[in-house]
Amino acid sequence: MRDLSGVVRQAPRLRLAHPASTTTVPNFGIEPGNPSNTARRFRGFINIPADEVYTIALASDDGSRLRIDGKLVIDHDGLHPLEEKRTSLTLTAGSTRSSSSTSTGGGAALTLKMGKGTDRLAPINDSWLLH
Repeated sequence: MRDLSGVVRQAPRLRLAHPASTTTVPNFGIEPGNPSNTARRFRGFINIPADEVYTIALASDDGSRLRIDGKLVIDHDGLHPLEEKRTSLTLTAGSTRSSSSTSTGGGAALTLKMGKGTDRLAPINDSWLLH
């Protein structure tokens, strides 16, 4: 995860910001109540267990984007309260490069959940993540 300095109001501008710090974290997420006016970028690999159609949900308080294998799959940018956006994708077994960016104004929260087909969605935990 990269904690990006300065107030970044839109997720696309994260590419222009310089990180104040870089660290390894166990998941893609920010707990509600974290400091406002921050921006973070998460990068890593998700270990996909089986060829399947997966539902992916990205919830954020203010802007966020999710890329899988370089393709933008959820664009949830802009200033807004905690809201969730979903998409369904066919993914193949193995590891896939993922990244999520978020910028916050008045609050901070980010969760990433996945589920096979119509299964209940669950947060992506450290057993699914590779660094």
